[in-house]
Amino acid sequence: MKTHHTLNRPSYSLMKFVKRFRILILVSALVALPLFSVAYAAWFPFSLQAGPETVDIFQGDCTTPATSFTLGDTVCAKLTNAPTGFRATQVLRSLAIVGPDGFIRAKANVPGTDSSDELVFTIPATATSTIGGDTIDNRGTWSAASFTGSDGSAKAKASFTVTNNDPVAQLSLLSAVSDAQISAGDQVSFILYLQNSGPNAAADVEIAAADPSFSTFVSAASSDPNLDCTNDTGSTTCTSSSLAANGAAKIALTFAVGSGTPVRTEIVFEASVTTTTPQRTTRGNSTKTATVVAEPAVPGSCSLTCPADVIATADTTEGGVFGARVKFGAGAPTGDCGAVTNSPGSGSFFAVGTHTI
Repeated sequence: MKTHHTLNRPSYSLMKFVKRFRILILVSALVALPLFSVAYAAWFPFSLQAGPETVDIFQGDCTTPATSFTLGDTVCAKLTNAPTGFRATQVLRSLAIVGPDGFIRAKANVPGTDSSDELVFTIPATATSTIGGDTIDNRGTWSAASFTGSDGSAKAKASFTVTNNDPVAQLSLLSAVSDAQISAGDQVSFILYLQNSGPNAAADVEIAAADPSFSTFVSAASSDPNLDCTNDTGSTTCTSSSLAANGAAKIALTFAVGSGTPVRTEIVFEASVTTTTPQRTTRGNSTKTATVVAEPAVPGSCSLTCPADVIATADTTEGGVFGARVKFGAGAPTGDCGAVTNSPGSGSFFAVGTHTI
């Protein structure tokens, strides 16, 4: 006996539903994939860095390392090991060239998918530039730095100097005084702090300082053996043939204030510095400080109340001498007496007789 099975074809409506369902699944997958990528990028915006993030300086060929340039040169800054993201439009890092006064001279966003980048910049050929209405010196210490795209904080930095064919220095002179108040007849020291912020050495440096009123020169001491100080006809001169870029010196000039100087007299000290090397500015080339003659200290008064007399009975012999060891109280001081001691001290041996403590 044969059995026949009949397989009926699916209805047209069922096939249409299955087809639509398949299309719906495919569209959903295509939509979900970029959404998942966006969410993943939001949770994990960058990948791990291969090593420490660095910025290095090169000549304009971006191959030859360099740290010193002259006006008109081209500098190349290279960023390496920056974090990378999932889209080139992500701004995880920017690379910038910053001038001596903190103004950003060039800046570029690093593509989010790149871990390294270069920024080439031509340094102005003139000594100064006008930025935002301000005249800015192009000579000095520049830097290249990488900054985060989130908060703008610097992550890596490298510095380089820019000079012109003519050397330029920058001297500054500050001062301090050893005592803000002194008494007539005292000695006082005025301390000078000299610095050259460069970028070149300062030649033929000379500090000039007149002796303060009511005072007489005593001595001069310098931390730089090449800075020689002399005093003549009421003024002090300190000279050096050269002060290196970033070099510094400390000079202490000591004076004796006259014993007859009136109270509340201000002893004013002024000094200035010069160099034959051109400077960017001379605003910090002079300094001034002072001390004041105060009322002399009044000696403190003291009175001492002695303990009552002590009468003791001889009861022992020491060294063949008959006597006694006697204990007694200390004197009672009143006023500015300092430490009070007894001699001989309490508990000492006394021979028969009368003794004064």
